[in-house]
Amino acid sequence: MTGQDMKLIRKLLKMTQKQFGSDLGIPNPQVQIAMMETGHRTISKRLIRSIAMLVDNKHKDEALAKAGVVEAE
Repeated sequence: MTGQDMKLIRKLLKMTQKQFGSDLGIPNPQVQIAMMETGHRTISKRLIRSIAMLVDNKHKDEALAKAGVVEAE
């Protein structure tokens, strides 16, 4: 995964760098995400797995909200 891929995923989720990083459990999220998106830090396999889980959870939440099971965020 490249920094551009990460940025695209974050934008599709309509999250700021700070929100995205916080949801992934990254300390100092805005700075760290910015550095990864610009290629100044590598993106670990563990972080890629965490991003995949975050995307999966967001899609489940949206589907449940559309079905009226839970409120949308």
